[in-house]
Amino acid sequence: MSNNELKIDERTHSRVLSATERLKHALFALFLGFILINIIGFWMFPGPGIFGLYMFSSAHHTVAFISDIVNIAVIALLAICFIYGWFRGQYFIDRLKTYLSYWKFW
Repeated sequence: MSNNELKIDERTHSRVLSATERLKHALFALFLGFILINIIGFWMFPGPGIFGLYMFSSAHHTVAFISDIVNIAVIALLAICFIYGWFRGQYFIDRLKTYLSYWKFW
């Protein structure tokens, strides 16, 4: 057994976020993810955007199936944004902001 003391470098330590801070980051990441989905949707489908699939879903069963898949994909992406916002925090929010800054609409 060694008699050497354990040396911990405390300069690399960071404060653990509270639950309210984590929730704030997660909700803000969810909001930014929703904006990003809408911007990409309107870029891919000009005019009605992704929601055009929902308008035409009653026209044909294939369009209704595609709108269901899009709905699942959007909810999954928003859930991923929420989870990453909870665990990664400000780093993930800054990353979403840089993705949103690529689109020069304002």
